[in-house]
Amino acid sequence: MANLKAFFTDKHDFNVEKFDFPIVPYMYFDGENLPNDVSIGGGSYANSIVWGDGNPTIVDGVIGKASKFNSNYLIWRNWEFPAMNKFSISFWVKFDPTDFNSWTILATTRYDGYNTSNRGFHVAAYSSRSFNIRLYGTNGQSINVYSNDSGQSGKLFEADKWYHVAVIFDGTNLKGIVNGEEWISVYAGNITFTSTFERSLTLGDMLDGNSYPFNGIIDEFTLCLNDNAWTKDQAIQYYNAIAKGEYLDDETDTGALQLGKSFEGNYPTSLMTWESQVIDLGGIGQFVDYGRIETVSTTSQVATLTLYTRSSSDGVTWEEWRTLGENGLIQSTNQRYLQVRVDFLTTDPTQTPILYEIAVWEEEKAPDYVPLPNLKIHHNDPIYLYRDLETGLDSLGVLRNAYDVFIEEEINGEDILSFKLPRRDLKRQEIGDEPVELIAVIAERYYVVKEVLDKRDSDGNLYTEFICEALWTELRDYFVDTIEVVEVTARDALETIFENVFREAGDPEIDWKVGNVEITKKRTLRSDWKDVLSLIHEVQNIWGGEILFDTKNKYVHLLNQIGGNSGVRFYYNKNLQNIERIIDTYDLITRIYPSGKGGLDIRTINNGVPYLENRTWVDKLKLRRKVIPYRWKDERYTIPENLKEDAQKLLDEMSKPKIAYKTSVHDLSSLSGHEHETFNLGDLVTVVDKELFDEEVINRIVRRKMDVRKPENTEIELSQPIKTLADIRSRALDDQIETMIGSDPLSTNDVQQMTVFNHLLNSRADEGINGDWVKEGTDFDIANVGFSGNWSFVVKPDYGRTNTLTQTVEGVSHRTTYTVSAAVATQGDITRGSAADAFVGIKVIVHYQDGGEPDTFYLAVPDVTNNEPPKDSNA
Repeated sequence: MANLKAFFTDKHDFNVEKFDFPIVPYMYFDGENLPNDVSIGGGSYANSIVWGDGNPTIVDGVIGKASKFNSNYLIWRNWEFPAMNKFSISFWVKFDPTDFNSWTILATTRYDGYNTSNRGFHVAAYSSRSFNIRLYGTNGQSINVYSNDSGQSGKLFEADKWYHVAVIFDGTNLKGIVNGEEWISVYAGNITFTSTFERSLTLGDMLDGNSYPFNGIIDEFTLCLNDNAWTKDQAIQYYNAIAKGEYLDDETDTGALQLGKSFEGNYPTSLMTWESQVIDLGGIGQFVDYGRIETVSTTSQVATLTLYTRSSSDGVTWEEWRTLGENGLIQSTNQRYLQVRVDFLTTDPTQTPILYEIAVWEEEKAPDYVPLPNLKIHHNDPIYLYRDLETGLDSLGVLRNAYDVFIEEEINGEDILSFKLPRRDLKRQEIGDEPVELIAVIAERYYVVKEVLDKRDSDGNLYTEFICEALWTELRDYFVDTIEVVEVTARDALETIFENVFREAGDPEIDWKVGNVEITKKRTLRSDWKDVLSLIHEVQNIWGGEILFDTKNKYVHLLNQIGGNSGVRFYYNKNLQNIERIIDTYDLITRIYPSGKGGLDIRTINNGVPYLENRTWVDKLKLRRKVIPYRWKDERYTIPENLKEDAQKLLDEMSKPKIAYKTSVHDLSSLSGHEHETFNLGDLVTVVDKELFDEEVINRIVRRKMDVRKPENTEIELSQPIKTLADIRSRALDDQIETMIGSDPLSTNDVQQMTVFNHLLNSRADEGINGDWVKEGTDFDIANVGFSGNWSFVVKPDYGRTNTLTQTVEGVSHRTTYTVSAAVATQGDITRGSAADAFVGIKVIVHYQDGGEPDTFYLAVPDVTNNEPPKDSNA
């Protein structure tokens, strides 16, 4: 079994620091994506970030993509700027030849239509191609300087060439740095920004009623304030790194890391390094067996990736970096904190290694299966008594005269042994007056004596009654101070509990162990100072399943379900002495209205009806109220077919009353010839009582009071195995996620979103056959009816005819695990030809941009002629 401990697959995960200094912007525009519309500080007018007139053209930028403005402008409308003593502006610009016909406004907070006075900064280019910077302080002072002024450098811009522009105001001096060189440098100590002010920040124009449009390209705009402002040296470092490609690029190939590319189109041949964030493995953090790292990458003999790890016990002091071993095995010592490093190197400036994914796995040795305890009790099994000493169990012999031996037990609940012993019995006298904490054993069950009651019966005879709890109750005596496990398996949670038992000096170690754990879903547990038994029950409540204690070998098992299908049938005239039936209709429903994400309902696949109905049980019970509605909403559902399927499952359960039975039975299994009629706690049995109820009902033994010496007096409580609302809602999602995580390194959230993310564009035909699809053949059309949505594709096939729709899909989340499906409505009879390989249906061919053999799938339409699928279909 492998547990995913960390996964890096997109820009957020990689969190690249391109430079030696941190970049903490107050405002940022990556050149492609509209910034988040979030007010910083808040202003008097509506705060928003919008394109002023249409959308730009997305083109190649210096890093990733950029926006060609085409006389448009981007505006942060009426933002609140704090008091500041320093600021820096950085962006890349490529001018269009038309930009030098007049003024070209690059970035400005001047008069903006909301405020009449100038405040802040103004960065522009003049028709002479000179660089212009203006500052407007809160004290009414201003400065206006050009790159071709007397005393300045006289540098001029050119069209169709990338420039990095940096404006640096350090409270005293104003510098304009272009491509790492000072084009402007003047004293500006008389300009202050000592109070907040509200202004719009506009890229590409000025909102004063005049129009100074910008037709060129802007990329990577950054405004930093106060302590986050850049220095001149940092601006020069930034330019040099980008110009030479000496950075790790996480934008050119979205979600991947590669070497940056210089302005000459070359990749740097110097070593570039990425380090992951610190990975907290949780708890002790050690890998159970060993850890390994898997990557998805593109490399060659000259463009390579080398991976390292280092570990730490406290996240502060680290061991040295160690390269991965064979098959990606982690060579660092097992400690709580882990960090990953990747070295990017190419010796050929035309090639770069590309890193798409890093998955850090914890490989566990599959635990040996532990035999489950045999909890069967026979009517003649003796009771043994022991003293529990440090050296082991000291036998006190057999209690041969014990009588009225009862065991009361319930699933996930109590397990109590009680018996009586005459006061005059020699063994009773040997035990002494205070025999508590002795160990009582019957068959393979171990109990601890908790109460000893001396009594007199109705005939005047003295006896002692012993009340014993199952030995697993001693787990209440062990405590865990603090525990926090996040998104782990039930086995991990149980093992963490046992590994963190609180012990003072001299305290005995806990000798209980984790046995078989069948629950594989992942959940979270947090708790402070709680006993181990309570924590085990919390695991059961959170992860599900049922607890089975092996008190002989001291194992804790967490199983999907205790017991099995015994095949035992209880007949009223055979072994049912009396029976009490309880019918609970409190939560009964007969009609369900399901809805999913975005108001999704089931009308399109349910003949226009938004609900499902089941009146079977209200009619059977002759209840007056026939329609009992329930509205069920779950935003995880995006496909109406799935929504309907699970709503039906939920309705099938909730339309039934809860039926339980209490009865006394003759346990005949201990008698010769009746061994096959054995039953245990948790077993499924069939109740047949024709006089009381006209159906055979499958029930489960949920509680039992076993009269060990007189099995005919055994009492059991039966209940139908009811699925909970949460169980139905999940539609086995946990199992699906665990399966996918085991085969594909995706996070849980990725799995839940993958289907939606990878849907083909316009796959529902809602927009007709447009640019998303390329049509080959003349018999494709669209119809105003759909399985999901209102439209669908229609094709008119004939024998030997093939019609084709083709689509190119970019940016799919993963190519190694995906689903191909289609909803098909047919008209008329569907018959295949007489040839052995005749096929009617959809043939799906998936080609990949990196070449190789395509994947082919056949989605067959069933042959209604003989109700058999086509022989060659593998759908």
